[in-house]
Amino acid sequence: MISNVVNKETLRRVQIETMNSLKDILLKSFGPYGSNSIIYSGKDALPRYTKDGHTILGSIQFNGPIESSVLTDIEEETRTQAMKVGDSTTSVTILSALIFNKLAEYEEQSESTPAEIVRVFKSVTERIKNTIKSHGREATIQDMYDIALISTNGDEDLANELKVIYNNFGLDVYIDVKPSLTGETYIKEINGMVLENGYMDTTFVNNPETNTCELPNPEIYAFQDPIDTLEMGSYLDMIIEDNILAPARDKKFDKVVPTVIIAPRLSKDFSAYIDSIIQSAAQSKAATRMPLNIITNIEGTDFNSYEDIVALCGCTFIKKYMDPDIQARDIERGDAININDRSTIHAMSGSAERVVSDNSKTTFINPCMMYDEDGYTSEIFNQKIDWLESEIKKETAEAKETVTVYNLKKRLNSLKGNMVEVYVGGVTIADRDQARDLMEDAALNCRSAAKSGVGYGANYEGLRACEELASAEWDDESTSIINMIRLAYEEITKILYMTITNNEEMSEKYMLESLADYNKTPFNIRTKSFDGKVLSSIDTDICALDTISKIVTIMATSNQFILPTVNLNVY
Repeated sequence: MISNVVNKETLRRVQIETMNSLKDILLKSFGPYGSNSIIYSGKDALPRYTKDGHTILGSIQFNGPIESSVLTDIEEETRTQAMKVGDSTTSVTILSALIFNKLAEYEEQSESTPAEIVRVFKSVTERIKNTIKSHGREATIQDMYDIALISTNGDEDLANELKVIYNNFGLDVYIDVKPSLTGETYIKEINGMVLENGYMDTTFVNNPETNTCELPNPEIYAFQDPIDTLEMGSYLDMIIEDNILAPARDKKFDKVVPTVIIAPRLSKDFSAYIDSIIQSAAQSKAATRMPLNIITNIEGTDFNSYEDIVALCGCTFIKKYMDPDIQARDIERGDAININDRSTIHAMSGSAERVVSDNSKTTFINPCMMYDEDGYTSEIFNQKIDWLESEIKKETAEAKETVTVYNLKKRLNSLKGNMVEVYVGGVTIADRDQARDLMEDAALNCRSAAKSGVGYGANYEGLRACEELASAEWDDESTSIINMIRLAYEEITKILYMTITNNEEMSEKYMLESLADYNKTPFNIRTKSFDGKVLSSIDTDICALDTISKIVTIMATSNQFILPTVNLNVY
């Protein structure tokens, strides 16, 4: 009987074929001596030359629905990795294919259910990640140069640009990479504060060249609690109605107020306007969209930094009340909204000279409370700086963990506006975009290393952790899975060394020597030595293994594929 259901045996075969196909495509760009892929999107677009794994992956298309679903899974799972530590998509895709092949073979021979195998797989990967973490150390300025040199495929000019920035601004500087419109590469110091959350939806983008929402002198409204009640939703709608919709309806466009709304979380069910605004903006050109930006999901970030930004922008938090007596008291004091007096909600807004959001962060440039009327830093600003410097000194003296100190330093530097924009240029647009991809990966990996510590790159930390754990005592199933992952790491390492040796025996020799007690460092393909300079954020291999685990286990626990229609069942 022909139906729209593909059975497990066929599904697994197509999954493996697709994973292997993606692995073979990305192998072309693997390692420092990998080659560019030329991506041409047609129409009037210029061809793009890149080794960037995520860019290549995002440009691949498959005809079959199962193949397309595998591609989508990998692309989505590697997106988070790319945002955290720079692009490791190529390694993740290759390792995922190698591990999934072995896991599928093991599943056929094992008496355990897929769910039981996946449970053990996740347990094993957790131990590997913990072992990797134990090998990290605190970063130095020289580490940043070495990390950047690896991330940029040996581009000394780009690596030196980053080293100069870290020398001048310290390890906790926030670096944002942008395309240069002049052809020249230059840096720009920004006096702004950064919230690591971007716009809620791409329809808020009003600058398509940089894919950002940029609002000059906006009114800023900050919700302390999620917008998930009728009352909170009414406050949101009141802001949008008064600042945007009412003057637009009356064709009083000079009265439209650029507006930024920030909330820990937003449920669209409690707003009468959000869905229609997004739909309307989607049908408009970016330059003609309403001057509105909504930033949500603050719950997942450092709420202290959010509070700093709110204070320096001069906002009063819009709160949710459970006790009507407390709400009445706060209304009387001017600290809460009186639903019968619309002016009270606008009295709670703050401002900044400019607010710029992309999909992952928002910059508040010259918040209104950062300086006093004489141009000196304000009292509230100085108090926050003094407290944070005192806390950092105390935590450092007590030898608290790196992440705690890093978060305090990041908050301090956000307050100080310790932020640099790097504008990457090139002879042609293709040159510029290629260099920008490399610089962006390097900046992200350096930022992660400053936060979490430094380890070795080139998948070495995963390989070393597997080798160490393989000799430990495990139950039979765990032993099989740790060996499966270890062999995948050995294989990808040998593939990397094959790019210079073209000799399997020599590649294996370099891999074994890298693990020997007299080296304990990966072989540097460029210098052809074990020089200890193949560095990366210690979180790179941890994030990669996390991503691999999600990709592999989500496919391994699937036992059939249901297509949209019978006609699509070509399997």
